[in-house]
Amino acid sequence: MGDPTKHNPEDLFLSAISSCHMLWYLHFCATSGIHVVRYEDQPIGIITEEQSGAGQFTKITLYLTMRIRRAKQVNLAKEWHTKANEFCFIAKSLHIPIHHQPIVMVME
Repeated sequence: MGDPTKHNPEDLFLSAISSCHMLWYLHFCATSGIHVVRYEDQPIGIITEEQSGAGQFTKITLYLTMRIRRAKQVNLAKEWHTKANEFCFIAKSLHIPIHHQPIVMVME
């Protein structure tokens, strides 16, 4: 119900989760020799509101799209999302799981 042109705490919360995941993901890709050319995320959070007006996030999904250089690394590139989630201290601090919907494309 706020100004849609301004960030709100919910947007910033999702951005923090997304950024933490991205940094760990890119780290794991770099150390395993995966060259990520492009990385995008559209995080979506579902908030359940109670009659009192209080609420909480009940589901968070990171919709990830990345481009890499080598086709033979696509499966490993997808697997690193699970490891990034295990290392992201923000995701580990939550009581709800973070879901991932990765799309990995090869840069030709």
